Amino acid sequence: MSAIETGCVTVRRKVVCLDLTKEADRITGVRTDHGVVKGSLIIIATGARSALRDKYFQIHSNYRYRTEFLNVHCSLIDQFASAAYYVLGPQGVMIMVPLPHGEMRIGLQFDVRGNSQLKTPEELAGIIRSRLATFPTSQFRMLGSTTYHLSRILCSPFWIPGAVLIGDAAHTTHPAGGQGMNLAFQDAECLAEQLGKAGLAPSAVDKACALYMSNRWGQVRRVLARTHFLGLMGAVSHPLYTSVRECALKLADRSSVLKRWVFRRIADVC
Repeated sequence: MSAIETGCVTVRRKVVCLDLTKEADRITGVRTDHGVVKGSLIIIATGARSALRDKYFQIHSNYRYRTEFLNVHCSLIDQFASAAYYVLGPQGVMIMVPLPHGEMRIGLQFDVRGNSQLKTPEELAGIIRSRLATFPTSQFRMLGSTTYHLSRILCSPFWIPGAVLIGDAAHTTHPAGGQGMNLAFQDAECLAEQLGKAGLAPSAVDKACALYMSNRWGQVRRVLARTHFLGLMGAVSHPLYTSVRECALKLADRSSVLKRWVFRRIADVC
């Protein structure tokens, strides 16, 4: 709403983007099912499965994990309404996040061979309870679910003349560090800062995008490396390792200094 109130933004809902338009060596607009929309810069923020990214940009690295997340949409349970929860135990990783309007999401990590799809609400409630013994299964009201196959993707470059990538389209990270949305916000801020200093000439826009790429690529790569390590460690299921991991987490939990250091390193804020 804030963007719309500036008078500089128009929102077109239920319009399908089909492709980009190109003149000579520069992207000049978007072709939709309602016609062509021209622009001096096309910002592609179409997510991890972006067909536009795959068609027009190069992928520097692509790693497919042997795990996937089942994202369960359900009614909010009051005792989990005040904060996000991250559960790392012998039965697997689970993330719980409260949403507006009395709803929440529960992310369950499975091995790709574990058939995470097509589970009944009763089966899911039992799996959630196995990962968090205090979960009140009687209050579980499932609204829907989606399976996400996990991958780590990093594009290079983030821009081509006339078009630029931000968010998951530019870099897809393992959700272990909870940094996907954080990185997207940082991308938008960095790009806006560079574009705000530039003029409308194509050369000025391209220079601003090049500076955005220069500032962000190394930062994003470091975060992806850390969340990749966490994702691999979280997927190990050997009983000996999980016992050692549990003991290490309990020891780390007693040190607020160590916890702050770890989370700051994950988020790349220091």
